[in-house]
Parts: sequence; C-alpha cells; structure tokens
Amino acid sequence: MIDSNIFNTPVVDAERIHRIKQMLNDEKVEIAELFLIFLTQSSEQIRALSSMLLTPEDQESNMAGIAHQLKGASLNFGALRLAACSAYIEQLCSALPSPDHALHLSEAHNALMHIWADTERSYETILNK
Repeated sequence: MIDSNIFNTPVVDAERIHRIKQMLNDEKVEIAELFLIFLTQSSEQIRALSSMLLTPEDQESNMAGIAHQLKGASLNFGALRLAACSAYIEQLCSALPSPDHALHLSEAHNALMHIWADTERSYETILNK
C-alpha cells in the first residue's frame, strides 16, 4: 500500500516558490517561463513513468532513474508532494520484487496521476497570480 504520508505532504512549498520569485525579482514573464519549463519536462517524465508503471517488466532501473530525476526537479521547484511520490517510486523500483510488487506499482501509478493533476493545478494558480 502506498505511504499515506505522501498525501499529507503539501502539494507545493509556498516558501520555496516565494524564494524563486524573489531570485527573479518578481518578473512575471521570467517566472512563468521557468515554471513552464519545469511543468513541460515533468510532464514528459511522468508520461514515461506512467507507461513503465503499467508495464513494468524489466524496467525498474529505468523507472528508478526517471523517478530520481523527477524528485530532484520537484524539490527544486517546491513540488513537495510530487517529490515524495517520486521518492516512493524510486524506492519501490530499487527494492527487490515482493509478491505484491505489481500491486504497489499500480498504486504508485494511480497516486502519481492524482498528484500530478494537483501539482499542475497548483502551479496554474501560482502563475495566474
């Protein structure tokens, strides 16, 4: 079963977002461009992970690598819940398969899709402020 603490993690770190905005002197165009790059690249990684989670045969090392990259980018951009989910997927893919491994991967896929939707909505709200 997926760790319920993932869903207790804030979707975004408001303080991290604030610091990024300060670093860019609150230039809305630059902020929007930076976050759009993050969202676009993350979306590509999530599509790849989603596909692999649904058909995981011999892809655990690839999934772990993508999850690791996504975790790092998410932490840099304050997407805390996405980072937590990515860390879970990375750990799951690095562990030895258990009898429930396929079930855990399926649950991770569902959680990832839900969390990604929350993340996109949160950043749309941030960018429209």
